[in-house]
Amino acid sequence: MYFPSQQYVTEDPERAMRLLAHEAVHLLDSRRWTIPLFALSYLFPQVLVLGVLGVPWLGTWAWAFLGFALPWPAPGRFYWEARAYALSMWLRYEAFQTQPYQTYFCSWAYYRMFPFPKKIDRALARWANKIQTAKDPVLHQVWTHYQAAVHTNNL
Repeated sequence: MYFPSQQYVTEDPERAMRLLAHEAVHLLDSRRWTIPLFALSYLFPQVLVLGVLGVPWLGTWAWAFLGFALPWPAPGRFYWEARAYALSMWLRYEAFQTQPYQTYFCSWAYYRMFPFPKKIDRALARWANKIQTAKDPVLHQVWTHYQAAVHTNNL
């Protein structure tokens, strides 16, 4: 995990804790699903661009794999990020405000990861509901630890 500077943490420690909570969701998900499965689903379909390395065996057909470098929708990455960003949204606003995240998921910041705004809203709403009702063990675990840390440190 990377923080740009010590100042990033000291200026807004709650923001830094939200970032840690977001990344904790990814770490727990990768442990639950295993790192190889998590990584492949997160990087699919762009990871298929590595097929171009098969030129010696596949000949010129291997160059077709370069098409996977295009910004195709990435449903696996969207699934994992929607979970983590729903938690970030809830920690920040304690309410359902999808617009900033919807814009982010559809932008080049995430390589146009999932350019379907209505589906983004529905997914974030579903994960936010699971946070509220404690129906997802990973999200609930991170939420609980975050709340304890915030109250302990009087943030």
